Amino acid sequence: MTSASEAPPLINCDSCGVPNSIEAWQCAKCGAALARARASAISVAEQIAPTITEAKTHGGCLTAFLIYLMFSSAVILFAFFTRPAGGRPTADQSVLTLAGLAIGFANLAAPIGIWRWKKWGVYLCVMSAGVQIGIVFLVGLSIFSASGALLTLGLVRLLLNPIWKYFQ
Repeated sequence: MTSASEAPPLINCDSCGVPNSIEAWQCAKCGAALARARASAISVAEQIAPTITEAKTHGGCLTAFLIYLMFSSAVILFAFFTRPAGGRPTADQSVLTLAGLAIGFANLAAPIGIWRWKKWGVYLCVMSAGVQIGIVFLVGLSIFSASGALLTLGLVRLLLNPIWKYFQ
């Protein structure tokens, strides 16, 4: 026979207040999980939860790519705004000029979004490259004319896939 001093300590149920053995997982009266059970479950969850030890960094290759993208876009926009006004452009040339300007501004905004870990920056970069490829095929140029856009798509996939979890 066990004495009172050898009895396991008791904990009160949070739901009904009935004392239960500290070894119990559920209240003997109402069946609610006891604090020990909740604490144990939290401890197990903390042990099996993945821990992210890597820091949220851009890395050298991504930084160089974003700088290249912004610089090349700035050069293209500069060329658009400083070209000589030789004659009146045709409708096709006006559409291509507007598309080129839109792509240039998109390629200036996309790296800023990517740098700030925003998904819209990635989507804008991919969309801009897709529009560039579409224009190349509409105009009837070779696939080599779209190599810059294809390279952009490849680099976005290569550089951003491992860190996609950080984007909001």
